[in-house]
Amino acid sequence: MSMRTAKNGVDLALAIASLMQANHDLSVRLRQAGISSSELTAAREWTRASGLLRGLPERKFRNLFGAPETAAGGCMSYALRLWREHLFDVVVNSEGQVFYRGFRLRPERRPTLGPEPLEMFAAAETLRVGWHTESECHKLLGQPAQSFVWSPVSEWFYGPLPSDLYLTFAFDFGLLSSISFQPFIR
Repeated sequence: MSMRTAKNGVDLALAIASLMQANHDLSVRLRQAGISSSELTAAREWTRASGLLRGLPERKFRNLFGAPETAAGGCMSYALRLWREHLFDVVVNSEGQVFYRGFRLRPERRPTLGPEPLEMFAAAETLRVGWHTESECHKLLGQPAQSFVWSPVSEWFYGPLPSDLYLTFAFDFGLLSSISFQPFIR
């Protein structure tokens, strides 16, 4: 199945995937969709040149990526072929520019996570890369001790643990991309 659209752009799912950090879940999704590494590379070049991360006028965004599944209150939600269990939200600012908000699980797919907050090791075993989002992580563990954002990547650090390591979550566009224990680098 081709991820190309009938327009001059790239499918929004492929554009987003092209900018994400490599991880097992993403590799599986790309392989199942039949997306080659050359197609992903071409999408990355197109996406970087398109201005997607810097913001696009709403009309241009809709021309490139089509109509959203839902739109209300300045937020548009897109269904993505690679992440059928999620929606990808974008917001329109007061100047009519579209910026990404990121992934969220569809309401019917949100898990029952149990009583909060979880102990850090339990949270690390509960949360799944490629499935959970910043929202579930925040619900389970609260505010991180430290966070860094390099759009579209963010890292959240919880701890320190007795070993002086931090439970670290990395996100791409708000979607969990890795879980690790590592020292906090200032």
